[in-house]
Amino acid sequence: MKNIKQLAKDAIDVQYACNLLGVSKSFAKAVDELYESNDCKGMKECFEHPIITLWLNKMCQLNGCQYEMRNKVITAFCEVDDMAKD
Repeated sequence: MKNIKQLAKDAIDVQYACNLLGVSKSFAKAVDELYESNDCKGMKECFEHPIITLWLNKMCQLNGCQYEMRNKVITAFCEVDDMAKD
């Protein structure tokens, strides 16, 4: 299982992906691992986590609906970037 730093790096890396099918398959695993981590205290908190926001942003971008989430994504990106740093 990945730790929060690894999950954060994956969320940053996925922003450069171009295949919605690949992203969606990896997203399911990321949600499971984040939920099992100590970084979430429940399902709602996990689903609203900034790491999840970045994954959803990428899927929305690949679907064409990205701009509806713009402000939330900017905040999430900054938070996840901090998590991914050494």
